[in-house]
Amino acid sequence: MGAHRRSRPAYRPSNRQPPHTPPGGWQTARMTSQERPAQPGDLCTCGRPAVTVIPTDQYGDVGYCGIEGAAFRPVLPCPWCGVSEMHEEPWGGPGRCPAYTLRPPATGGTTPPDGPA
Repeated sequence: MGAHRRSRPAYRPSNRQPPHTPPGGWQTARMTSQERPAQPGDLCTCGRPAVTVIPTDQYGDVGYCGIEGAAFRPVLPCPWCGVSEMHEEPWGGPGRCPAYTLRPPATGGTTPPDGPA
């Protein structure tokens, strides 16, 4: 008999959702001398406590929680504007709240489910 050749499965892209991309892309998201550890109360764009703060020219300081795919499962209601639905970009992907700041206002919004940062 001839040698049995094992066929490879067809290439299929991963179904895993990519982590939300910090403003400026991953090139600026890698640890740089400008990044700093987050302070208590700093929040990621998804609404969870941030672990890193990334300074940007366009958005100012932006928090990043480090959780893969967190933008697809944001804290609701939104800590900044109070809406109970995920913010979306015009093309349908997860979006940052237009009212995002590193620390949400003391009035309005909610405390993230992970507890206060």
